[in-house]
Amino acid sequence: MPNPIWICAVRVLFLIIENRTKKRMIPMQAEIDDRLKVRIYKCEGQAFKKFAHFLNLKPNKMKKRSSILIMAIVLTSFILSSCGGSVKGKWSKADKEKFTKEMDKADLSGFGENKAKWIDCYYSKVEANYSSFDEANKDTVDTQKFATECSDIIAANGSVKGKWSDADKAKLKKLMEGSEAVSKLGEDKAKWVDCYLSKLEAKYSSFSEADKDEKGASDIALECNAEIAK
Repeated sequence: MPNPIWICAVRVLFLIIENRTKKRMIPMQAEIDDRLKVRIYKCEGQAFKKFAHFLNLKPNKMKKRSSILIMAIVLTSFILSSCGGSVKGKWSKADKEKFTKEMDKADLSGFGENKAKWIDCYYSKVEANYSSFDEANKDTVDTQKFATECSDIIAANGSVKGKWSDADKAKLKKLMEGSEAVSKLGEDKAKWVDCYLSKLEAKYSSFSEADKDEKGASDIALECNAEIAK
């Protein structure tokens, strides 16, 4: 059975380096001795044809190369591309397509117009933390954490602690306008809402985060009640 193409690449690389060392960097055409030729021919069949074509080699002739470093770089790139290509921080096209197919299956309609933004966020996190799609697919704990982080980013609408976005401020004010309890404050209503907003903004990074903490938000409401009553 012919040797896999990447094994052939490694063997040829090692032999070329060995010959370079022994023959004092003489031109490559002259340095391909019988032993190297025999090893090359062991990479026979289709695998060798692809490899020979890639390096522009023929059984009885090799083009000159000015540097062994160039050959090493070419062979290394060839080996990496033959092994799938995905690494942590940069997935292969095939792994990106697998990820996209999984996202197409998932019900992400709840994100509305932010769906693409959420997918981009999620992809960037899993690509940065896993060496391949298959590795990420085995880790349901951390991938869920990354999904939640991206959901929080989308929900924040650009808000940060101490400075909410206009969209988050508008959400709170709209909620307050529909509150029967707040409407009973009469002429103090606007003052109370400003107090409540400023305190929430100082404590939480977004409207979404504040909305999850019922007790904390209630405590802040009581603080504003006390300030208005003074």
